[in-house]
Amino acid sequence: MIARILSSLIHGTFFAVATVVASKIAPQDKQGSAIAAVAAGLTLSTVLGVPFGTFVGHTWGWQTTFGIVTFLGIAALIMLILHIPSRIKFQYQSLKYELGAFKNPQIILVLLITVFGYGGIFASYTYIAPQLETFAGFSAEAITILLFLFGIGSFLGTVVAGKFANRLLMPTLSITLVLLTVILALFTWTVHDKILSSITVFLFGFTAFATVPLLQTKIVQTAKEAPTLAAAANISAFNLANAVGAYLGGETIRTGFGMAIVNLTGAVITAAGLIFSIILIVYGRKHRVKQK
Repeated sequence: MIARILSSLIHGTFFAVATVVASKIAPQDKQGSAIAAVAAGLTLSTVLGVPFGTFVGHTWGWQTTFGIVTFLGIAALIMLILHIPSRIKFQYQSLKYELGAFKNPQIILVLLITVFGYGGIFASYTYIAPQLETFAGFSAEAITILLFLFGIGSFLGTVVAGKFANRLLMPTLSITLVLLTVILALFTWTVHDKILSSITVFLFGFTAFATVPLLQTKIVQTAKEAPTLAAAANISAFNLANAVGAYLGGETIRTGFGMAIVNLTGAVITAAGLIFSIILIVYGRKHRVKQK
């Protein structure tokens, strides 16, 4: 349990700093793609690492899996030491200066989009396996394949969103949240059919993880000279969304609405994130007008 807590602390810190480093290394017009590359690496590592680690654990024992993870971590550390310092220099700011970024209403709006937009995802995804097994009639082996399909969709969504993040950041985010809301709502019915649920699972993964580079790019660009703490706060918002979404999905089941309705619950939560994205667009336009 202690190792689990420590690793979770490190994960949030690393991903936040990695997105800031990526944005600083990349040209101004390629920041979205750079952050998407980091997010895609995280997604791909999950898609490939989980089944590989499980296979290794079953074949040679769980100690071997952790040994491989340790080796990969050391290799990554060496690569960072060799390459990052020569390519980028950080201008470190005080904690007070970093906290000042949160006076910007746009930062708060991005965090709210993350909590609600991503919260809807986990209201559904937390219970996706029992749904597919109970309603569509998939076997445990088939569900593993479907989750891999979800992962492929997640990877592709991350990469594609990164391309649009460079020039059409907020329109792409809003459209993605609209599609995600619709897909979650439709999943309430498509989950009862094997073919339709398989298609929905792929589209769910695509739209769900397309939001990650978009939101992370937006908060890094909005925070400007003090992006590190803001980026870290957004990672915390992702984790908060995970917890809140799973809880609300569980409450939907507990109160007797049924397990399939968690998808509709997710759609409603994500719709709230969409509303905040629209507010952010309107506020951003008014702010630019005032500056002129």
